[in-house]
Amino acid sequence: MKIPAINDVMETLLRRSLGLLTLIWVFASCFPLKLAAQPLDYERELVTLNSSTVSFEVSFFFEKTGSPKGGVLLAYGQTPQPFYLNNIAYVLARNGWSTVLVGTSITDPSEAKSAEAEQRNGTGSPQFATILDETIRFMQEEKGQYNLVLLAHGPIWGEINTYLSVPEKSKKNFQGLVMLDIRDYGSLKNLPTELPMLDLATSRQPDRGYQQRGVEARRYKFDSYTQVNLPSRLTLTSLREDHLAKRIRGWLRLHIQGMELNKDFAGG
Repeated sequence: MKIPAINDVMETLLRRSLGLLTLIWVFASCFPLKLAAQPLDYERELVTLNSSTVSFEVSFFFEKTGSPKGGVLLAYGQTPQPFYLNNIAYVLARNGWSTVLVGTSITDPSEAKSAEAEQRNGTGSPQFATILDETIRFMQEEKGQYNLVLLAHGPIWGEINTYLSVPEKSKKNFQGLVMLDIRDYGSLKNLPTELPMLDLATSRQPDRGYQQRGVEARRYKFDSYTQVNLPSRLTLTSLREDHLAKRIRGWLRLHIQGMELNKDFAGG
């Protein structure tokens, strides 16, 4: 049997490699990866809000359907902001839910220490409450959204719990609460039992706070409380509905969509 010379083998491999590279170049020319080469266009409006004590920026995603279903206030306490929150807001807006994305983390060290002490004492952070109050005012008075849902992400459950424990804050401002990976524990017993709640965890092993909230929901008879453990999957695309955004939108459609509210009901 004749054994090919080493030069012939190398020449064959080189020709095949060049052919493969040519095919890749032609494919890339015909189907450019625009999402990788350009910033993602979430079609959002950056707005600066001001109160007497704090100034901050929010991202507003206006609904695209022409038939608004309500508004979502997406508050996160994690810095930097997780990339997928923009995608959730984008998907909700494209399905009729105007969404405002606001960060609530405290960056000044002295304020952070004060906030930790206030959370331990159950009084909450004044800055956190001010940010939520001003963002609610923006959604209601400037965007006409009174059918509001609070979507809380990150380690801010103590603040959310304290804020919603005040009846004037929970019953008049929000028609539902979505908790997404808040990784913290605070008792449910001071919250209104009739408030629809979705408690979402994306880790394979939910933390103790998630488990304790499930126990308390049964103990205090939160009939509209739902827990869902949805382990995260690798997402390679944005600007489209993934499994997480789909689950949140489905819950909103079932529990919140269709509520008819006016300014007087909302306490505006």
